[in-house]
Amino acid sequence: MNEKRFIYEITTPTCSYRMGVARIGYVVLLLDSATKTAHLAILPTPRRYISLYIYAVYGICFLINLILMLLFPRRSLFKWLTTNR
Repeated sequence: MNEKRFIYEITTPTCSYRMGVARIGYVVLLLDSATKTAHLAILPTPRRYISLYIYAVYGICFLINLILMLLFPRRSLFKWLTTNR
C-alpha cells in the first residue's frame, strides 16, 4: 500500500494540415516494460503542397486531353493527318 505509482501524461499536437506548419508528422511512443524505457519517434508525412501541385498538373493534362478529344474526333484528326502530308 505504501508504493507510489506515477502516471505520466504525454501530449502531442494533432496531426492536421490546419495547424499552420509546413512539416507535420505522427508520433509513435514505444514503452518497454522490461527496461522501463520509452522510445519516441516522429513519422513525417509527405509535404502537402507537392502532392497538390502534382494533382493539379494531372487535372490540367486531363482537361486539355478531354477538350482536344471533343474538338477533334478521331476520324477528322486521322483525315487531317493523312491529307496534310
